[in-house]
Amino acid sequence: MSCGATSSPLMITGRRKRIAGPISPFTAECLRAYVVPSHRAVADLLDALAAAMGERGVRWYLFGAQAAIVWGSPRLSADVDVTAEIDPTALNDYIATMGEHGFDAVFDDPDFVARTRVIPFTHRASGMPLDVVLAGPGFEDDFLQRAIPVDIGGSLV
Repeated sequence: MSCGATSSPLMITGRRKRIAGPISPFTAECLRAYVVPSHRAVADLLDALAAAMGERGVRWYLFGAQAAIVWGSPRLSADVDVTAEIDPTALNDYIATMGEHGFDAVFDDPDFVARTRVIPFTHRASGMPLDVVLAGPGFEDDFLQRAIPVDIGGSLV
């Protein structure tokens, strides 16, 4: 099924007139990110992520809609967001380790990472997007200290 393959009475169908160029690689094409993932897909992604983070000795925590779901608040989300304490001088090694655990970097742009402090990945097995936010000093360090490990599908997250 392609983007726009379904319709509703409130949806405008047909070819849309382009009023501007894409603002990022994400708006340039239809992505699977619009499909809400299954609990199993999220658990598989988090299992692979926990293995990669453990191998690198990285402290991290889950936040956003998936964290809210873990604590019982119903949400719809098509991605996973985590904050991680990654040595900035070891980013290339970290990205390589993520690749070994089934994650592909969305694009290779060190300037984007430096500017946004985000490394976007896609989990190969599920196609789910993963945003790894680089932790900074201050409140994110406090969150890392207070993170509570939770079992999700057999993995501590």
